[in-house]
Amino acid sequence: MDKILKRPELLFIIIGFIFGLAFLLITPKFGVADESGHYIRAKEVSQGILYNNPNDKNKVFTNISGYSPVMYIFSGNGAKLAEKINPKAEFYAGRLSNLIVWCLLMALAIHITPIFKWMFFFAALLPMSVYEGMSYSADSFSNAFSFLFFAYVFKLIFPYKPFSYKKDVPLLFIFTIIGALCKGIVSPVFLLFFLPIKKFKYPICFSLLIISLSIVYLWSSSNSAAIYPGVVPEVNKHFILSHPILYLEKILKTVVHFFPNYSGQMIGRLGPQSILLNKTIYQLTALVFLLSFVFIPQKFEVKPSLRAASFFIIVFYVIMTFTLMFVTWTLFDAKYIEGVQGRYFIAILPLSFLLFSRSSLRIAPPPRNALNFTRLL
Repeated sequence: MDKILKRPELLFIIIGFIFGLAFLLITPKFGVADESGHYIRAKEVSQGILYNNPNDKNKVFTNISGYSPVMYIFSGNGAKLAEKINPKAEFYAGRLSNLIVWCLLMALAIHITPIFKWMFFFAALLPMSVYEGMSYSADSFSNAFSFLFFAYVFKLIFPYKPFSYKKDVPLLFIFTIIGALCKGIVSPVFLLFFLPIKKFKYPICFSLLIISLSIVYLWSSSNSAAIYPGVVPEVNKHFILSHPILYLEKILKTVVHFFPNYSGQMIGRLGPQSILLNKTIYQLTALVFLLSFVFIPQKFEVKPSLRAASFFIIVFYVIMTFTLMFVTWTLFDAKYIEGVQGRYFIAILPLSFLLFSRSSLRIAPPPRNALNFTRLL
């Protein structure tokens, strides 16, 4: 038992897989929010349809049709393989494939990060995180990869070993490209400016940032976008550009008004966002997660500049998320911005670790049996 407690990634795999499997079995087909659209997209990817031309008049589009194939490789091919063996097991095989990959990526994130291990552990085990982890949702792979990307960046910022240009630079480019295709995971890239290196630091960081933002723009601008009936994106864009202060006030009012709802959704509103957990579960989950910031000091000091950067990245992410939903999902004269859900912010929870954690202000030597992450890939 002591060995397991010293290896939170192993404990996570046990707990995450058990609860994920339970969710998988008791949740009916398409019982997760938007799962029917994600299932269709996963089937398309398994058939080699990686891109949907928005000008294809013969295509019946869903609100998921424009999503990158990266997030459906495992669920789509898992379902395809099972269909050849037993068609009745096809749907649940796709879910199981996502659950296994989700568990492994989250566990790897917990393993490689030199800091915030238990915070990663508790964040990954939020009921909503586990629930989406076992589903066809793109958030299954996207959230897990986001945690892994943050963990790898933390490994470079708080190093046990010197930065390796031969190994770390290629891995950073791979992570950046995959992240940009996973619901635009670009937040970890901004933290790379805090890498403790001097040689080619800024050329590397700016190159990765340009690549990530370019991929996000090119993919989103050339794919079909889900537009809520009655919404005119051009009108909403004009409002943002001509009245930026009023628009920011609208975001602030929306956040303040719906904050209890967003936090509840992040912890766990299951099914199509309508199945509420017991009130005590919400309170205990939130309490345990918040106490992990207070009672688990970190081995490395988080500099004030890094905390400040984390705050601004969170603000940037929030503004971009609300802007996307305002442009595509909100009627121009609506009082609040519609369509935003608390689960959208699970992917950036590691930024809150930097922002609110406390440090023991001592540097711990690397464990003798520490594994080199680059050898695992």
